[in-house]
Amino acid sequence: MTDVRRTIVILGAGFGGVYAYLRLRKRIDRRTTRIVIVNNTNHFLFSPLLHEAATGGVGLHNVVQGVREIIDGDCADLAQATVESVDVERRFVRTDHGLIAYDHLVIATGAETDAMNVPGVEEFAFALKDLRDAQRLREQFIGQFERTGAGEPSRGALRFVIVGGGPTGVELAAEMTDLLTTTFLRLYRRRIPAGSIEITLVHGGDRLLPQFDEQLSEVALTTLRRKGIRVLLKARVTRVQADGARLADGTLLEAHTVIWAAGVKARVPLAVPALPLHESGRIAVDEHLRVRGFKNVWALGDAAAAHDQHGELIPMRAQAAVAESAYLAANIVASIHERPLTALRYRSKGDFVSLGRWSAVGRIGGTHWSGPFAWWLWRTIYLFNFASWGKRLRIAADWTVGLFSPRDITTV
Repeated sequence: MTDVRRTIVILGAGFGGVYAYLRLRKRIDRRTTRIVIVNNTNHFLFSPLLHEAATGGVGLHNVVQGVREIIDGDCADLAQATVESVDVERRFVRTDHGLIAYDHLVIATGAETDAMNVPGVEEFAFALKDLRDAQRLREQFIGQFERTGAGEPSRGALRFVIVGGGPTGVELAAEMTDLLTTTFLRLYRRRIPAGSIEITLVHGGDRLLPQFDEQLSEVALTTLRRKGIRVLLKARVTRVQADGARLADGTLLEAHTVIWAAGVKARVPLAVPALPLHESGRIAVDEHLRVRGFKNVWALGDAAAAHDQHGELIPMRAQAAVAESAYLAANIVASIHERPLTALRYRSKGDFVSLGRWSAVGRIGGTHWSGPFAWWLWRTIYLFNFASWGKRLRIAADWTVGLFSPRDITTV
């Protein structure tokens, strides 16, 4: 039996962690190196489709894939565990299931919801960062309509507030409209009048989707308002409470459902001592994605404050994590063989945001897209970014069925 002499441990199984593994798998010598992915769940989440999972557009389990289905057991393993501490001197990770020694450590722990110190967010607001969030939100939508349809509606029962006008907030608002005013109204038409449903999107900036140019932001705003969504720009939420969201001017937006999509922050593992942090709160890395001050600790994706060749901070996006993974894998292998490292060069491939059925906005290079073709292109790009053909076929089936039938509103 071959003696394994070197171990690469990857913390996290999001885009950064999974794609780092996929790139490393092609480069390592399996006779002398193994990879261990440490994650507290056994699945990889395709987060760009979470808003569709929450609103019944795709099945909840169709946006996740088992990590063991992705990894090659000959060179890798999954440790489903929680990291308790990391000893960087003796090079081991302590988990709630034991110790894992490493030669190189990769931090790919992703991001989490940023409450921005707004009171009440953690107690009363819904988030949308993982599969459980999507399930809770879906159950909330269904529960509000079931309770309202069964008796006298309470004030704000069918009013929904989304805080944050970035991609998550905009896409969720659009999909909620398709769910609430199409599927639900059809099923509850005898008990719930259409005018009782209200979706409000609150954004602190002067335009939605600030990463896009003004023309696409305006298209998004017009599309959402045409769908009946109330959009409040230059409005800041200062408190979330049981009966709604309070604005800076004192206005209370009454709602039983407040969804916080105002931002995310890096999930930095406190278990790793003395991690240098960038002013953004992300882990400071050099141009090779090596954590500053460490020779064998690396970071990528949302957790890392990586800069492109122009010195600009790379945004926290899935495509950035995927792009960084190629450089990280090459540099770890180069480090093992004492070869020169390669500096990161990053260029965005483009961005797309769905605005509900038959509508989207986006850009590829200098070309801007909007309308039905952009919507088709958005779906095609995401579909082929999924790791397996099985999941691609299931999602395509969900989308096809959804064109001809109401969305699934069952709970388990």
